[in-house]
Amino acid sequence: MITIISGTHRKESKSLLIANEYLRILSQKGMEAQVLDLQLLPERFIWDDMFDEKSDESKAMIDKYIDKAGKFVFVAPEYNGSYPGIIKLLIDGINPESFKGKRAALIGVASGQFGNMRGLDDLTNVLHHLKVEVCAVKIYMPAIFKLLDENNQINDDVIIERIEAQLNLL
Repeated sequence: MITIISGTHRKESKSLLIANEYLRILSQKGMEAQVLDLQLLPERFIWDDMFDEKSDESKAMIDKYIDKAGKFVFVAPEYNGSYPGIIKLLIDGINPESFKGKRAALIGVASGQFGNMRGLDDLTNVLHHLKVEVCAVKIYMPAIFKLLDENNQINDDVIIERIEAQLNLL
């Protein structure tokens, strides 16, 4: 199972559109995948469940999206020159053993010209610390508003080729 993490809790985000587009591509290839939309994190997860015993809702979320996943795709928008804090909160609230030995692919999303290059470097360092193998092919999606068509599908052949290359390594 591949869990695609839409790395923001911002409403109507482009990251969620990209996560769903990646899900569509994986489904077409017959690969089992699901999207974890961080807008839907249990409210208690960030506060009550962060350091103490987890609520049933948080346990179910971790089991479904993290423990049962063998691979991850992080769709990380650029926030203040890096990735959103909500991704770090998600990672910090889960036992590191749940990530150890798994694989991850990274996609950077930005309205600017570099596609969150620095943020993916930061996220790579955190994932390596957790003993997650990060796919060497990273996808940078600059000028995100130009990369999606009216159906919110990726309309850039170079990006689609990179996604194919990334999937072959994931």
